[in-house]
Amino acid sequence: MTPIPTIDDAVVALDAKIHAGDFWSSLEVLRTELTRKQWIESVVPVLIAAFHQLRRARGRNEIMFELIKFAKVTPEVVELALQALNDRAFLVRVQACAALAYSEQIETVSALKQLLQHDDPKTRQNADAAIDAIENHNHYFSVNETWPGPADD
Repeated sequence: MTPIPTIDDAVVALDAKIHAGDFWSSLEVLRTELTRKQWIESVVPVLIAAFHQLRRARGRNEIMFELIKFAKVTPEVVELALQALNDRAFLVRVQACAALAYSEQIETVSALKQLLQHDDPKTRQNADAAIDAIENHNHYFSVNETWPGPADD
């Protein structure tokens, strides 16, 4: 069986200047060997812990992207996404909005509403889309590029 990576393994791979393809490839092999429950219990905590230690935005972005699919079933992913809303990197904030939209947790809307005052217009748009997705119970809204924004009533 493929060994489960340590937090240090993840940090070294994801903070490297080159793409961490080997790291993600090994996780794909591991995904075929573990049940979803085992993956959530063993790999998700490693990725969450590594996120906080990464200096490079690319690695934080890749982790948030990987964790989106667990936002409905793993409260720690939602907590990480809430923290990532304040990341200095736009793409990390995008993934955080997507994770919160996918979670459909109404409690996260207040944090998303704070982003509506962000300096970056694209961040505001992603937050608005995530709020709309949560309020309409349609987690796909936040990642739909043709989303026109909320209707003016």
